[in-house]
Amino acid sequence: MKERFYNQRNLTGKLRQLLVLFALLLLPLGSRAYTYIKFDKVTMSSTTEGINSGFTVVYSSTTSMGTDGEETWYIVTENDITIQDRITVSGNVHLILCDGTTLTAVKGITVPSGSSLSIYAQSDGNSMGALIASALSDVDQSNPWGSFGAAIGGVYTVDPQTSTSTDCGTIYIHGGQIKADASNQTNVTNALVSSIPAGSSAGIAAGIGGCGSDGGTVEIYGGTVTATGSSYGAGIGGGLHGQGGNVHIYGGNVTAAGGSDSAQGIGAGYNGGDSGTLMLEEYITCFGDDNNSNPTGNAVTGPKDNVATRYRYMKTIESYGLTVGGVVVSRANASDILGDGTTNSAPTASYVASTNTLTLNGINVVTTATGNYIVSNLQKLNVDLLGENNISCTGAAIYNEYNGASLHFKSTDTYSGNL
Repeated sequence: MKERFYNQRNLTGKLRQLLVLFALLLLPLGSRAYTYIKFDKVTMSSTTEGINSGFTVVYSSTTSMGTDGEETWYIVTENDITIQDRITVSGNVHLILCDGTTLTAVKGITVPSGSSLSIYAQSDGNSMGALIASALSDVDQSNPWGSFGAAIGGVYTVDPQTSTSTDCGTIYIHGGQIKADASNQTNVTNALVSSIPAGSSAGIAAGIGGCGSDGGTVEIYGGTVTATGSSYGAGIGGGLHGQGGNVHIYGGNVTAAGGSDSAQGIGAGYNGGDSGTLMLEEYITCFGDDNNSNPTGNAVTGPKDNVATRYRYMKTIESYGLTVGGVVVSRANASDILGDGTTNSAPTASYVASTNTLTLNGINVVTTATGNYIVSNLQKLNVDLLGENNISCTGAAIYNEYNGASLHFKSTDTYSGNL
């Protein structure tokens, strides 16, 4: 029933997108309208929306976005916009990245506690707009004085009299190619932050989240997100001494790398204590590793209220933790995994996440390719066999990588087959 719900919602979303596009075509000549893709947590689907007024175009001179207590819209319309100073967000800011555009924030973006930044794209392919943000790292060691910031998120300021930190606010990523890299921040010394070992220098910022402070709330609905912390910062989460905050991944592909000094990919910074919460929807799989920057093991598949174990390198993909014939099963292809279903014939492989059921319907595969044909990372997998099914391969027909997993077969037909 849940898969049918998704399909109905997706159909409704498609019709709504067509209506939005038709309405935009009816705008008076001279009006410029922009579409963007927005995820709806109620329907669990994305829709195309439109805006033709009440927005501000982003230029290289834009260093502040928004007004406290207000909703404001900003649009990147030019191919390449580079902003040399740090951008400060106030209130609830919505940022649209038009297809083919790149916004580079050389000193990053401050999203303080109490404010929010929502990022949208116009499509979900290779032409998605991009946002590239680096950490703030302005230092005068002679005073000493310093101003530091996460690539996207909180800030930390030190002067001869005092130091102040601002936790990360709320960040919603609906789409886009987002790269938040704080690894450029390497010049924080013991004179500026006493917990830095004497005679060395480091970074205290997360890629997305805190800077010498806690991570905020980060929700990712789509797009491609790459977040890298400085040496003491998480990829997504806390900076030095910062807790992880609350991260919820609904979609998209996320790669997060913590700093070299015991920071987590998604979670707490060095000596930050509480990792915070990491929630996954049922079609999201999270991988983790402390040594491999492209983790493929330690898989956790949603739904998950909180992923307990965190790693320095973490990666999430839209996947149910199952592959068939090399095809990663996701909510986009679950109803017809191999793409061979037609109007007159059912697909040979389909999956229903709500019951962990893989249905094989007359599949006939003979392959000499090396490896296993069906690979599962699920704690429990039900296999429903319809008709005669044959899988001949060099490895196992069905292989489960989850330690202690259970595999259940059911057949309502009298056909035989080989697996």
